[in-house]
Amino acid sequence: MIETESMQFITAMALTTGVIILVVGMLAFHLVFSGKRLRKAQRLIDAAIESSPALLTIVFDEHDRVAEFKVQNSASQEYFRKSFIGKKKQELSFLPMELLNSAGAAGDSAMEHDRGKATALLKMPEGNTLSIKWEMQDCKNDAGRTEFKIARGYDLTAELLQTQKKLKMLSVTSSEKEERERRRIAEDLHDRIGEVLMTSSRLLDELKKKSPSTEFSRGLEELDETIKKFKRGTRSVISDLVPPVLYNVGFAAAVDSLAVDFKQRHQISIRLEDAWQDYPLNQEIAIFLYKAVREFIMNARKHGGADEILIALTRRDDTLAVTVQDNGSGFESETNPLTPSADAGFGLFNVKNRAEYYGGDMAIGKSTDLGGGKITVWVTVTLS
Repeated sequence: MIETESMQFITAMALTTGVIILVVGMLAFHLVFSGKRLRKAQRLIDAAIESSPALLTIVFDEHDRVAEFKVQNSASQEYFRKSFIGKKKQELSFLPMELLNSAGAAGDSAMEHDRGKATALLKMPEGNTLSIKWEMQDCKNDAGRTEFKIARGYDLTAELLQTQKKLKMLSVTSSEKEERERRRIAEDLHDRIGEVLMTSSRLLDELKKKSPSTEFSRGLEELDETIKKFKRGTRSVISDLVPPVLYNVGFAAAVDSLAVDFKQRHQISIRLEDAWQDYPLNQEIAIFLYKAVREFIMNARKHGGADEILIALTRRDDTLAVTVQDNGSGFESETNPLTPSADAGFGLFNVKNRAEYYGGDMAIGKSTDLGGGKITVWVTVTLS
């Protein structure tokens, strides 16, 4: 009896030992295999990170958690690692929605390229904001299972700034060509039509002296009055194209003349405060600022419904500023007045670009003096 129980015990122990050895063996095999797989995955990750020209590289594990975060800027590296290591992909609010919502596609290659691409703004720890183009890639094993994902962020800021610079240059070049064309048209109007009108007036005066009847004289008077109206209209068109007072007298005088003319045409109150003290301007900047003022006051009347406008010319060292305030409705918060539109041409967008080209800028706000809109444009100047 005792021998039978001993044999059963020994058999049970042997079976238990065998099972334990089998489990340990399987566990050891799994650990070895997993270790090799993890080392292979780590080598792929290291290679992908080291060879990437991207500004930011994020590695997600199979559960979409951040496993590694590398930034080319070493000053930001620690911040991003501490903030996002271990976080779920959906918790990375700076990633564009296209990447957060992208889903992997089946494929045979170890890397599935261009699974998702999008561009978004990213605020860096230093305070600057960059435009980042993101792309997501899958790393799959031989069985087609995704082992990890890599998101790469490429800095497009310099490229965008260069594009903006080219656009500004294009805008300035376009405006300069337009100005030359306006002057050419104005000169043609003055030389050709002006000469015809002068000749017509002289011939009419001679006909009046030789008029055979009162009725004929009345007809000549009416024709003479029509020619005079045409002369005034032609001078007005020439003045709108190229204001003579701007070239012959100066900017402040041209703005004052513009204010007087605008007041007479539209029956609104316009005041000019000149603190420039005849500061000399080169012609190119003077033309730009004159057109800017005209744009501002036209917008104040047309879009703001203003009937009172204040134009102030101020100066600090080599910076000249023009501020236009009104008592109209101002600028609506839900619209962007700097956005180019088909019906308004470049408008304020063009003014801002030109101001930046001349070392200045443009600011829009609310007038504390008149209660309506307020817009200021300034430039950096040198003596002409």
